[in-house]
Amino acid sequence: GIVDPNRQESSLDAFRAGVFDVLPWPIVPWDLSAVISNAQDLVRLANESDDQETAPGSPAGVFGSSPAMRKIIEVLPRVAPSRCPILLYGERGTGRQMLAHAIHGLGRRPDAPFVVVDCANSTPQDLENELFGIVSQRRQDGNEERRSIERVSPGSRLFEASGGTLFLQNLPEMPNRVQAKLHRVLRDREAVLSTDRSRLELDVRPIAAVD
Repeated sequence: GIVDPNRQESSLDAFRAGVFDVLPWPIVPWDLSAVISNAQDLVRLANESDDQETAPGSPAGVFGSSPAMRKIIEVLPRVAPSRCPILLYGERGTGRQMLAHAIHGLGRRPDAPFVVVDCANSTPQDLENELFGIVSQRRQDGNEERRSIERVSPGSRLFEASGGTLFLQNLPEMPNRVQAKLHRVLRDREAVLSTDRSRLELDVRPIAAVD
């Protein structure tokens, strides 16, 4: 899908409609190529997970007898082994983090880091600093420095989540600028370390929660 960069809710509306990814206008060929490559990877991984046997019963920590919960319990073991990003819908306090942790525990790397970031509890600058460990530099003209590859610092939440799961609470509260930076990192699966400018592979599976 193609979204209007001036509307913060555009990306969220697109994902709620079921699109795989969003692209800003005008489209950059590299962005389109990366989206197609990621889609092919996710289809392959989803097919692999469908072929695996799943354990019977409820996932650890997830219980319920309602039709909605039974459906969730049934689908969790099928989606967990893949690397597909997951969007959880539900009101706050309904166990969204519990479900995210269950997906992580049923995945291919249950011992990998499970990192939680609440997008609603920080200012835009603090949230950017929490995720990346650094804040975007500004040139003398006041505009942000634009980089093809984002930088992260050791100790940042993205650095800590490498190889594991990044759970984003209240995703719609994330500012547009931070959304764009995070999208580039998750799409390209790499960043530059701020300490020595070496390339860092960031294999992070995002799980997000929205109301």
